[in-house]
Amino acid sequence: MAGKWCPGTPTSIDLRQEEGTLFSGLSNDRRNDIRKARADGLVAREAPDFGQMRSLMMSTLARQKKTISPAIADRILTGFQPGEYCYGFRGRGRGRPAAGVFVIHDDRIAYYLIGGYADGAHHGAGALALWSAILKARQLGLQTFDFEGSVIPSIERYFRGFGAS
Repeated sequence: MAGKWCPGTPTSIDLRQEEGTLFSGLSNDRRNDIRKARADGLVAREAPDFGQMRSLMMSTLARQKKTISPAIADRILTGFQPGEYCYGFRGRGRGRPAAGVFVIHDDRIAYYLIGGYADGAHHGAGALALWSAILKARQLGLQTFDFEGSVIPSIERYFRGFGAS
């Protein structure tokens, strides 16, 4: 049912494509978000310290009037040592963290677990961080980037904007 939202629909990208093909598979909105973020001086870097990721995640959930136990958030973000089947990317602009993503993986599949963004962050910061995480999974030789779907239609559409099907 491509293009139509279905609760819990798995969304993933086949990483066995060339980078240019992957980028072409993004929606116009996601490509524009990434280009604009780069043009405005944002950068995405691998983030070995997940403390800022926790802060971005918790503040995003608070803005959305959602909650998660801080203990559970800590368990999600500290269940693996950085570089040991997990990684994170943080988009930065104007010298401060703007958005972040957290990914775990096995030998074949990367799983996007959670992300967050700073209040008032550049619109493209999250897209740039997520795109960088996708490219890292490809660099690691993984076959699939799995967004884990979503029961929230706007999030599902956002993921599909990365070429997920």
